[in-house]
Amino acid sequence: MSDEGLEAMEPRGEAGAPVWMATFADMMSLLLCFFVLLLSFASIDIVKFRDMLGSLDEAFGVERADPGPFRASTSTPVALLDQERTVESDAEADMAAASSEQDRELEARIRGVTEREDLRGLVESVSGDRGLTLRIKGAFMFESGSGKIRLAGMALLDEIAAMAAQTDHRISIEGHTDDVPINSPEFQTNWHLSTARAVAGLLYLIGPGKLDPSRISATGYAHTRPIAWGQSDEARRENRRLEIVFHVGS
Repeated sequence: MSDEGLEAMEPRGEAGAPVWMATFADMMSLLLCFFVLLLSFASIDIVKFRDMLGSLDEAFGVERADPGPFRASTSTPVALLDQERTVESDAEADMAAASSEQDRELEARIRGVTEREDLRGLVESVSGDRGLTLRIKGAFMFESGSGKIRLAGMALLDEIAAMAAQTDHRISIEGHTDDVPINSPEFQTNWHLSTARAVAGLLYLIGPGKLDPSRISATGYAHTRPIAWGQSDEARRENRRLEIVFHVGS
């Protein structure tokens, strides 16, 4: 048989890549998708990741550019992060200690005022969740049914303003009345009276007292927050009061 006949009998393959390459490509694509899914499900600990990068740099002898006269405080990113956190924690601790010392000094000053003989029974201090509260009897601060501050009340507010000027605490001034309704030409209800008294205290502290107005707020509660229950004259005297709250720790 001639050579031409032999060539005609031999099978001829198709041009291009072998057939098995298609199956192989499909398998590699599936593997790629599988590992992408694994990565998407994984949670990366950024601290451990940075630590690993630092270790790899040292293991492979990575050269770093010379920063000149400046030197890094550490060659490990995690160590640098820990140092920053330590500095922040120290600063927060110092601020908390200073605030606590300021609170103790304020409490001592307030206690000194309440223990004075001329103010005993008229002014008391109470510690609570909101901070330090000065409770001042309404009859000491104001005339009955009036929002005008007495001279003795002004003198006390001068002392309070001097104490507040040495701190940065927020201050709330709160007016309270008894449960006897009022209806006078000046005040239609106890809400009007209690609010007027709180505002009078606020205006004195930011006026003659020269305190920052942004630190102070005034609220009237009328008879809704009693500290003594009952309808006796003594209970009503207790409930007629002006409260000045120093919000410690804020």
